Amino acid sequence: MLARMRDLSSRLEAFLRPQVGANVRVADLAPMEDGHAGLTFGFRLVEGARETGRYVLRMAPIGVTRRGNTDVYRQAPLLQALHGAGLPVPDVPFSSAAEEPLGSPFIVMERLPGRVFLIWEAEAGFDRSPATLNFVWTQAAQALAQIHRVDWRATLA
Repeated sequence: MLARMRDLSSRLEAFLRPQVGANVRVADLAPMEDGHAGLTFGFRLVEGARETGRYVLRMAPIGVTRRGNTDVYRQAPLLQALHGAGLPVPDVPFSSAAEEPLGSPFIVMERLPGRVFLIWEAEAGFDRSPATLNFVWTQAAQALAQIHRVDWRATLA
């Protein structure tokens, strides 16, 4: 497992360097437990001692048919369109539909602060007071309204 992570880190670094700088390196690449879209890894980009960004890598499992949640690359244009419309989704600065350079199609998104929230599996410490639940559901309804205002015909041909 460690050797596979080192190989993935090296390959990701080789892909990113021409785009972000020859001295950048991938640091702390590690699986993220809450991912539901293929394989999900968190990592940092660093240049010398300076962190230049935190990202999430999502890639399709190698050798698996690209369909449903394993068609990871298909998320890139959607997330880019939603981000461009001002919705609270991560930007996708890097992606590839090709099997290379990482062995399967992938997207690299900026890592946003926050936690995964699954309504049917809320963490024990989650505040379930009426005020908090009203706020969460209001946010969801407002985001849904924003999503419906995106001109998908123009951005997702």
